[in-house]
Amino acid sequence: MRLPRLPRWAWVLIIGVAMWLVTAAVAIGTHNQIIVPETLLLGGFVVPTALLFWILGELGGDRGGRRAAVPATELDPIRVLTAFALGGGLGLLGSALIEDFWTAAWPRVFFFDVAVTEEVVKLAAVWLLALPLAVYLRRDGMLLGGAVGLGFSAFESTGYAFNALVGGRHIGADVLAVQAVRGLLTPVGHALWTALLAGALFAAARNGRRLRLTWSVVGWLALVCALHALWDVSRGVAATAIALGEGTRVNRDLLLGTGYQSMVAVHGQTIEVISAAVQFVIALVGVVLFVRYWRLAGGQARSAGAARRSGA
Repeated sequence: MRLPRLPRWAWVLIIGVAMWLVTAAVAIGTHNQIIVPETLLLGGFVVPTALLFWILGELGGDRGGRRAAVPATELDPIRVLTAFALGGGLGLLGSALIEDFWTAAWPRVFFFDVAVTEEVVKLAAVWLLALPLAVYLRRDGMLLGGAVGLGFSAFESTGYAFNALVGGRHIGADVLAVQAVRGLLTPVGHALWTALLAGALFAAARNGRRLRLTWSVVGWLALVCALHALWDVSRGVAATAIALGEGTRVNRDLLLGTGYQSMVAVHGQTIEVISAAVQFVIALVGVVLFVRYWRLAGGQARSAGAARRSGA
């Protein structure tokens, strides 16, 4: 029986996950510390790298082995790879430095500080990378923003796994669980939010050739910050819902996700279930918006491709 032909991103995902599982099993079985960095890096980068290959496939018009005659894009692989590295390396570093200041000044709105800082830093990275482009198409913005978000997510996930490792000497179930969950959520997190915002930035460009900060872009920034912050405080939302159901007084710290820990001993599982439901709704909203604007941007991309074929 002939196996179906899979796109490159799918092979990257399959092979990467297999390598991660084997490496993790060897690290657990041998307690060899040398393998720990490899396990952390594979777990943090496999899914973002697979999605990065999807973006690179879109640049060449790759549709599962079929390629468009003329790719309707102004991007190139080098710029996309740079976006991945810049979004992950400098983006995460810059947001960490800024967050340290904001969260120290306003600790009670910690997750709001984090959401705004990270989304603004990623938007700045997209803007910087997009400056040399001659034409700005919404789909290009979504692809470039997605690459920045994927890089950010890859480095951040690796950091979370490292934090789970600190305090113990070896890779364990807690570290693998952190990497597995964050890997599964990669497509509906940073990459999705930055793709939506960057697409709006490109769509608002004056005559398609000059980036500008319009009220539309500000509105999209507010939306993705709200989705991001709500995602981060989902446990606080869950704890608040439980408290309201019990007739218990609700305070700001509980709602904002910094005061729910006192309820974990009694309502821990319920909090996690409600939190997952909240995150599912947020992810669904993001995916619906992405699909809608990706399709709407398709006509613009086809027109650009037709103009390129005609030599316009």
